[in-house]
Amino acid sequence: MSSLLFILLLLLVESSVVGEVRMVAGQEETFTFTGPELHIEIDNPLRTDAQIFLMCFKSYPNNVARRCPTGYASLYYWTSESVFTYKYHINRRGELLRESFTRILGKIVFNVDGSLTLLVSKLPNRGLLRLTNAEKVVPTTTTTTTEKITSTTTKVKETSYQTVFFVTGGLALLFIFRACYYLLAPMKLDMANQCINKQLMRIANQLISLSSVHDF
Repeated sequence: MSSLLFILLLLLVESSVVGEVRMVAGQEETFTFTGPELHIEIDNPLRTDAQIFLMCFKSYPNNVARRCPTGYASLYYWTSESVFTYKYHINRRGELLRESFTRILGKIVFNVDGSLTLLVSKLPNRGLLRLTNAEKVVPTTTTTTTEKITSTTTKVKETSYQTVFFVTGGLALLFIFRACYYLLAPMKLDMANQCINKQLMRIANQLISLSSVHDF
């Protein structure tokens, strides 16, 4: 019987913390929440007195609010030894509800996906901030397309083909030049020059023709 009771209590505790985000001083989180209001609870377990707790909500980049960094709206108060838990409620317009002792300084700005970003700047000793109906936003990774890589590879291949074409043509021209030189060495110089010039003109015309076809 005691084992069954323990399991039921465990399930009850587990179900009560589903959808809850717990934060400590110095922690910043982006989160979404269910329902029309965000429910915030700040625990003061040691029942300390006159200690400040400070929440900084993401705002406009140039927003300046007391006690928080630039770009944040602030919500803060001081603890009392008679209060164990402080509760706050914020609607989807960024307005503080059912609270007459403090107010939000600055404008809370929601992200495009409806999420909020909160920086817990200060808490009472051993204090804990709980967002009882919230869930952390998990960053998503983006994938890049291979279109740019494919285009670059194609350009490199085209350049390589052109380089090989002209290098091969140049080597062929050099080979014919040297062949004419060695074969016609015994002949008169003017006849050798005529042969060389004739072959050079022929190879040059062939290279121009091949280059035109490749570019087309």
